[in-house]
Amino acid sequence: LLIYFRRFKLRNLNAANVIETAVLVGDNVGCSVNLQHHHCFVFGDLNYRITDDSQAILENLARVCQVEKETSGENWRKERWEKIIKQPTEGSARSMGLNATVDDLHLQGSRACEEAWSDFQTMDELSKAMSSQNVFYGFKEAPISFPPSFRRKRGEAGDCGDYSDLAVLNNAFTTTVASDEDFEGKDEAQKIEILKKNARPPSYTDRILLYSMDDREKAIQMGPYELCDNLTAKEQT
Repeated sequence: LLIYFRRFKLRNLNAANVIETAVLVGDNVGCSVNLQHHHCFVFGDLNYRITDDSQAILENLARVCQVEKETSGENWRKERWEKIIKQPTEGSARSMGLNATVDDLHLQGSRACEEAWSDFQTMDELSKAMSSQNVFYGFKEAPISFPPSFRRKRGEAGDCGDYSDLAVLNNAFTTTVASDEDFEGKDEAQKIEILKKNARPPSYTDRILLYSMDDREKAIQMGPYELCDNLTAKEQT
C-alpha cells in the first residue's frame, strides 16, 4: 500500500505542476492554465491506476462486460463502434452523445450498465482524486463505459473479445513486468515486494479531461468517449 500511495501522490504532484506552470499566452499572468482560456483540455497518458489486485480487477471487468452483453447484445463492442463510425444524422447524433455536454452524457445509457461501470471504477485513482478535489479541480470527464486498455499485450495476444471471458482477459493483459530472473535467490518476503513493485494492474491510464468557464460549458459538444479495441500496436489505446 505504501508503494501505491507514493506513486499516487507523485502523479497528483505532476498533474498539479502541469496545470499551475503551463503558459499558453504571451505573458505569464500568474494563474493556472485552465483559468486563462474559455476551455482547457488535458489528455494523454496521465498514468493513474486502479488500486486493486489485478486478478480482482479482471474478474470485476468480466462481470461488468457480461452485464453489457445481456443488456446491449452479444456483439456489444462491435455494435458500439459501428454506431460511432457511421455518419450520424442530426437525430442520431444526440442519442450517441455527439451534441451533448459532459453532464448530458452522465444522464444517458442503461441504468444497469451505468451502475456496473460505476462500481467497477470505484478504485480508480483519478476519479477518486477529482471527486475529493485533490487534483484537476473544476475539470470534468465523460462517463467511462468501456474496458481499460492498460496493459494489454501487443498484437493478437491482446485481443479481449467481448471482455466477458476471464480466461481470455488473463491471457490478454500483462499484469506484472517481473521476470523469472527477478525471483532467483529471493525469499518469500522479497518475492512479494518484487511483485508489488512490478505490478501493472489493468487501468485507465489514457484520459481526456475538460475544463470550461461557467458561462461557456454548452459551447463544447461532446463526441463518444471510447476505447479503440483494434489498435493493438501499443500496450494502451
